Amino acid sequence: YAPPQELYTNPANQFVAEFIGATSFLKGAIAAIDHNHVTVHVANGAILRLTDRSGRAWMENQDVIIAIRSERVEKAAGQSENILNAAIKVSTYLGSKWQHEVDTGFGRLKVETVDASPSDSLSLYLPPDAILLFPQE
Repeated sequence: YAPPQELYTNPANQFVAEFIGATSFLKGAIAAIDHNHVTVHVANGAILRLTDRSGRAWMENQDVIIAIRSERVEKAAGQSENILNAAIKVSTYLGSKWQHEVDTGFGRLKVETVDASPSDSLSLYLPPDAILLFPQE
């Protein structure tokens, strides 16, 4: 058992991450490991770098699932890493924010923004400390 905030921030597995909050999942494979810094290749060849806090033992070439909460995805603004370009498929106005479902070409992500998108695509930044990593089962 853990407090709700702990379950949300550091879910023990993919099921818990999916159960609590709006979470998106993408498949990938570990390309490199340097202590708790992990580099993952996702399906379209994009490279995502993340900081793993799970304490799991990872191996290079291991198939993994990356997860990210919709509110942690940001619009890209000058970052040079962890950038994904995506086509907006659905946008919903929720009063204080917009929720978008976007297609990266290798999976869909849920994204929240404070304003409507002026185009049908977004360039997204996935902060390394916001990405969760799970073994592919």
